Amino acid sequence: MCSEVAPGARTLLVFCDSLSYYGPTGGVPADDPRIWPNLVAAQLGWDVELIGRIGWTSRDVWWAATQDPRSWAALPRAGAVIFATSGMDSLPSPWPTALRELIRYVRPPRVRRWVRDGYGWIQPRFS
Repeated sequence: MCSEVAPGARTLLVFCDSLSYYGPTGGVPADDPRIWPNLVAAQLGWDVELIGRIGWTSRDVWWAATQDPRSWAALPRAGAVIFATSGMDSLPSPWPTALRELIRYVRPPRVRRWVRDGYGWIQPRFS
């Protein structure tokens, strides 16, 4: 069975937003030894499975945990599961997160760019 785990092999499973893999110069790869999930896993002697994206909220983590086959595969090996998100949840915004997330589905691309630019202009002024 593909989900069988070798004895002693453990993984730190981290559901996260971009605060877990961003440094002073921007995003870094999930295997970068400087980000906190890799520092913690190194101290434990474990591997890391980092599941996240820029701007993720607790809603996105829920969908990843319940519907992403990658998280299902990592769970049997997990020695610990960390939910490191909500950085975006706590930001002051008068607009629902779903509004921002739905911009990617606006068609045609020209209209999507217009909507994204408008959102980018109006968001800081209303926050």
